[in-house]
Amino acid sequence: MGFIHRAARIGGILTLSSLGVFLAGEGVARAFELAPPPRGDSKILRVVTGRASEAQAPGVGRVLKPGTEESHVYVDRRGLERRVTYRINSVGIRDREVGREKPEGLFRVCAVGDSFTFGTAIEVEETWPKALERALRRDLATPDVEVLNCGLEALNLPQQAALLANRIVHLEPDLVVLCVYINDASGRGIQPPELPVRLRSRMEWVSKLGLTSGVWAAGEELNAAQRRMMSLRRSSHLADFCAHRLYRALYGSVKEESYRRDWSPGSEGHEAARAALRRIRDLARDEGFPVHVVMYPVICDLGADYPYRAEHGVVGGMCAELGLAFTDLLEALVGRHRSELQAHEHDAHPNGTANELVASYLAPELLPSIALASAAAGPDRLHPTARAAGRER
Repeated sequence: MGFIHRAARIGGILTLSSLGVFLAGEGVARAFELAPPPRGDSKILRVVTGRASEAQAPGVGRVLKPGTEESHVYVDRRGLERRVTYRINSVGIRDREVGREKPEGLFRVCAVGDSFTFGTAIEVEETWPKALERALRRDLATPDVEVLNCGLEALNLPQQAALLANRIVHLEPDLVVLCVYINDASGRGIQPPELPVRLRSRMEWVSKLGLTSGVWAAGEELNAAQRRMMSLRRSSHLADFCAHRLYRALYGSVKEESYRRDWSPGSEGHEAARAALRRIRDLARDEGFPVHVVMYPVICDLGADYPYRAEHGVVGGMCAELGLAFTDLLEALVGRHRSELQAHEHDAHPNGTANELVASYLAPELLPSIALASAAAGPDRLHPTARAAGRER
């Protein structure tokens, strides 16, 4: 009996100690608001985007629906809601109303890219195309330049090439700025069956534990593991904090290695990206407008240990090989912390601050491309904006 009593006593002490540690941790988590804010209403882009036939959007598969809008609610740590509205104009881009035919004397820049260009989680005036428009007008001292936001979320480079060829050329761009992101060499995103064993096991743990970046809205569709985890996270700030960190560690490491594999020379993603850039170069030559490629960095801690410097170099090397102008936007944000630049704790798209920094850095870099557009147009069609760019050179 003595042994049983001792074992029970030790067990009781361990239980009380564990409970004490948990309660202390819970108190710290609540006192310092360590738990992330809820994800808010995640019903995003279900109205403004839609599937399209191959004839409607060859090689893209989706389009923005003209004349539609959708809202998304973000919640901060104080419980305050921020509503972002996505309005699509009559020509099917997220921008102010414009005509397909370009007004005389206007220099039109079309910004092409994925959700970083489209502006997920921010208002349209906070996107980098609109920030660039303001920067160019300021630097060139003329209102006769516009930058249209032609982004569409979740496009890889081949799809961006198809969108440019089949839709954006009809807007008569004088210059196209193509924004590349680290996942643009991915064909179908992160597919667990195609991952190495060590990465697949991490994804399996994400699934088994029901991990997500944060607590989802009550109406969101969840599996059994996610429902159990959501229930725990709603009742405990400490559990919410730990689950958030664990998700970022597991899923983040899988994404990082997957992106590197996609851009490695000779991989399927690498070759598809090269072919897409070649197609864009040839289209631009045939249609008579220059293309300037930029690469937007991943919004993380942008210090000396930024994980994708080599991949940025790969994109720059491709552009040099193909004769395309290239600007690495990492230099505009280097040294900044993700908290300054991220749209929301659960959404690592750039915010308005990041896009203003990028636009101010990019505008002078575009002056040679604007001057090139002037030379291609010929002396009889010289834009005032292009003349100004030529003087700036």
